[in-house]
This record gives sequence, structure tokens and C-alpha cells, in this order.
Amino acid sequence: MKESIDALINGILKQESHLSYSSISAFKKSPLDFIKYKFHKSEPTPAMEFGSMVHKLLLEQNTFFDKYAIIPSHAPKKPTNVQINAKKPSDETLNAIEFWNVFKLSTEDRILISSNDYFDAEKVIETIYKNQSSCELINFANSFEKEHNFVYDNFLFKAFIDAECDLFRFDLKVVASAEPRKFQRDAIAYGYPIQSAVYEIASGQKDFYNIAVDKTGGVSVHKMTRQTIDYGRRCFDEILENFNRCILEDAWLKSYEFYSENLYFDFDLPKYLNE
Repeated sequence: MKESIDALINGILKQESHLSYSSISAFKKSPLDFIKYKFHKSEPTPAMEFGSMVHKLLLEQNTFFDKYAIIPSHAPKKPTNVQINAKKPSDETLNAIEFWNVFKLSTEDRILISSNDYFDAEKVIETIYKNQSSCELINFANSFEKEHNFVYDNFLFKAFIDAECDLFRFDLKVVASAEPRKFQRDAIAYGYPIQSAVYEIASGQKDFYNIAVDKTGGVSVHKMTRQTIDYGRRCFDEILENFNRCILEDAWLKSYEFYSENLYFDFDLPKYLNE
């Protein structure tokens, strides 16, 4: 493991490998989270998969079916391994095996999605276009899912910006709740101000918006203020400062204690319990 980590960090230092908003977000938790992100890609959750599908359907509709294939509503249930390996599979199981073998061949390596999930994604897209602010942003944008490569603080970065034009850029967030106050609270926790700063470094200063949308039909559009983006830039610089410290200390297997001077965290009582 040590050799693999050394090779990874050397590649980053030589700018042969890149960093990204996602990877530095992992490092923001701990060096160990960064290593896990780089070496042990976690399986996407159903919510993440749905969000990716909505992104593709909204921003790259022309190539949506190059990546996805809809499972027909009449498709039989996938047979289990026990059913497949049975000594005498039932006719129903044999028919299901034949259907899925033929269907998988026809879809090649595309991601299979249910008709219900596709219908839900279409409803989300419809709600986005019904919102005046988000509709205007989408209609004026002329660049979608564009890759930007840039060097910052001697590190090579790669960023994919959902959509932009000469005047603004935006990022689409498929969330549990698009209620404005909840989204903005969550945005701080998830580091969205840092993302806005990274994108500004990548492609220049312009207005930045987050389009938040949920499955219930909620849509809210949030313009990042100059103060918020500057805050994100300071956080980004602090993360990279700690990243350099981690390189010097070779502390890649440290967990949350990396960010504690005493290797532990003081557990203070909340103010309301001291009153």
C-alpha cells in the first residue's frame, strides 16, 4: 500500500495526475478519506445514480441513450443465481434467462434503468423548465459538461462544469429537498462554496448559480455572492495548505486526527446546557 500511495503522490507532484473538487472534498474530511477515494471507488447510491441520470437527460440529451437503456415495462424479473443454477429450472425461469441474455446483448455496456426511474427523471426535467430562473439559465447556456484543466498552487486540476456561457455558469444539484433554507445549510456542509471557487479558477470570473431540484417538484435557484465565492477560495487555499503539510509529514493513513493538534477533539457542552 505504501508503494501505491507514494506512486500516487509522486504523480500528483509531477502533474502527471490531477486533483479535482471531489478528491479535495475527500481530503477535507481526512487524508485517509482521500486515499480511499483514489483507490477504493465506492458504489454509487441510488440517489447518486438518479442524479447522474437527470444530469445526462438535461445537459446531454442527444447522447442520453448512448449511456442508458430503459428496461421494458413487460420485462420479467431477473432470475436469481439459485434459479439459474437449479437442476431443473422452471419454464418461467428459462424464459426470463433468455429474455435477459438477449436484452443485455442488445444494450451492450449501457446502464440499465427502469421505466419508472426514467419517468421520474423526465418529471424532474419538466419542473426545472417550469421554473423561470432555471429555464432562462439553461436556455442561455451554450457549453455543457465542458472539461477544464488548470494548474493552481503547482497542482494539476480537472473540473467538469455543468453549463456556462460568457456571463455565467451553473451547477445542477439533485437533492432530497430543494427548500431554499435547507439547501443553503446543506451547501455549506457539502462545500459548494469551494466548488464555486474552483470553477472560477478554472474558467474565469462570472456569475455562478446552483439549480437545486428534488423529486417532489421543488426547484430553487441560488446565486453565489462574491462573499460566498471568496469564502470558498479561502477554504480551498486552506485545504491545499493542509495537503502540502500531509505530503511533508507523509500522513496519508491518518484519519480525522490529522486536523487535531492534540490528536483528540474537545467535547464541549453546547451553550444552552451551560445556561
